[in-house]
Amino acid sequence: MNNINIIDLDIATMENNLPQLINMINDWPLVNWGKKNFMCELPGKWNYSFAITNGKRIDGFCIASEKITGFIYIHLLFVANIARGKGMGKLLINEALRRCNEYRLNGVVLRCPISNKDAVGFYQQLGFVISQILCDDISGETPDYLLKLNLN
Repeated sequence: MNNINIIDLDIATMENNLPQLINMINDWPLVNWGKKNFMCELPGKWNYSFAITNGKRIDGFCIASEKITGFIYIHLLFVANIARGKGMGKLLINEALRRCNEYRLNGVVLRCPISNKDAVGFYQQLGFVISQILCDDISGETPDYLLKLNLN
């Protein structure tokens, strides 16, 4: 973790790194994202989205917006296989929380498949609580948890 940096994913940076971002998620069956998902306009997205780099390689990223007023809503948080188990997920969440403070927001909200028990446990260890169970077009055949971490 010598060359670790956090970079903003503004429109230009997102577009320039799109092949690397899409390649990172290709082997993950729970994620079905393409260029349209990464590039769509959402409230606050270009302020709240960022990546962790290690040299020129992106080791993880967080695509977020203010989908829920007063909260950073994480649409996709992902750590590359090569960087898993090295604290990158916690670093991503901590950066999201730092941005909450910077923009005077109330906390972070995200959804996670109930079937992804490791991720649910990870978020709960960081203080997230289950606020809802969602069964909709986004969750598909298996329901998702809506998890929330309040700063106040």
